Amino acid sequence: MKLEKEVVIINGYNNLTTSGIDFMNKFTKEELEFLKKENFKKTKLILEVEEPILDDAERKYLSDVIRPFRNSVKDIIKRKNYNSEYEEYIVIHCGKFESIVFPYFKKGTMYKGMESNKEYTLEELGL
Repeated sequence: MKLEKEVVIINGYNNLTTSGIDFMNKFTKEELEFLKKENFKKTKLILEVEEPILDDAERKYLSDVIRPFRNSVKDIIKRKNYNSEYEEYIVIHCGKFESIVFPYFKKGTMYKGMESNKEYTLEELGL
């Protein structure tokens, strides 16, 4: 998932912030060298940040769960519970008629980087 972040550089190279969040670690070495050479005082630029879809705990958990049948996983989907607008769940499709359905969890508490009803490959999820 690519997000655009507007970065306002107010106090030069050493103070790159947006909404009080430090983005120094989001720049490539080349971008940092450019900013250092130019010694910006005040400017705006758009920074494209590659955000992981899963956090580390989610990635480790799903990786461990699928390990025995990793080669047969087709996709992983986050779905909403149609009986409750406050719950979601994860489904792993392994074959034409094989699925693993995980227990419900409170909406917005887990797998926040995944869009509902989007089929994710293992590669997209970093698994």
